[in-house]
Amino acid sequence: MNGAGWRQRWPRERRWYGAGIVLTAGEVPPDWIFSVTPEQYVAAVNAPDLVGVHTIGAGTYQSIGELLDESKPVGWVARDMCRGMPQSTFAIVPLAALGEEMSLGRFVRLIPCDNAVPFRPLRVPIAGPAGAA
Repeated sequence: MNGAGWRQRWPRERRWYGAGIVLTAGEVPPDWIFSVTPEQYVAAVNAPDLVGVHTIGAGTYQSIGELLDESKPVGWVARDMCRGMPQSTFAIVPLAALGEEMSLGRFVRLIPCDNAVPFRPLRVPIAGPAGAA
């Protein structure tokens, strides 16, 4: 289904959803896979931390917010390299707050966060234009 179809259906159908699961794939620099040694690759796969940057677009961000506003739980499965790492505690941070450029397709970053309530991610507010009240 395309984005227009989803935006049309979501307002009517979201009440039927009991929870949300966000799936992301970690972004790594294009040359990283080809420049790392086999030992470095194995070390990265076995590391407890996520590899890569995990972002979602504005539409997914809005859908998550609507589920949370209705007190519905949201989990995250972060896919990096060859593993999926379920996350129940995480934060949603606008890329602009991290000094990165935002676009509709790459809007916020998901980051593991032990301070969050399980399945209730912390949401860092999106700042408005400079000088906005």
